Amino acid sequence: MLRRFKSGFTLVELLLAVFILVLVIWVELDILPYRFTLGETSRNRARALSQVRSVVEDIRNTTFDNVVATYNNRTVDLIGMNGLIRSEAALVPGSNGNLINVRVIAGWVQSRGRVIGEGVIGGAARFVFADLNLNTIIESPIEIVTAINRE
Repeated sequence: MLRRFKSGFTLVELLLAVFILVLVIWVELDILPYRFTLGETSRNRARALSQVRSVVEDIRNTTFDNVVATYNNRTVDLIGMNGLIRSEAALVPGSNGNLINVRVIAGWVQSRGRVIGEGVIGGAARFVFADLNLNTIIESPIEIVTAINRE
């Protein structure tokens, strides 16, 4: 008697394939929110860095004698974001008034409430810089530090 082989999949093979498919879909759906958050963070970092660079250029185009008075502890809005740009400018001790240290940072709140930079969500759900670790320096992932020399 000849045996006939039927083509197709067994029930075990089908169940295994369905299990693997469900596992792949579950993993993808689990990491999907992180992809959106990462994309938003990347776009916001690029936008903030561009605006911080613009502030640094504005500082460099300011006359030397006006830099500290105009830009020390100055805060302006990050355009298009719930965030701020902060600039600090101080004469370097021992430079005879001929060198200024400049630091410009940015901080903001992401769409899901994640704060980027050292700050808090203040009144009206707006970002506010705050020295949370009490080390007298406000940290930020977006920071440009430079020095300006009297010419």
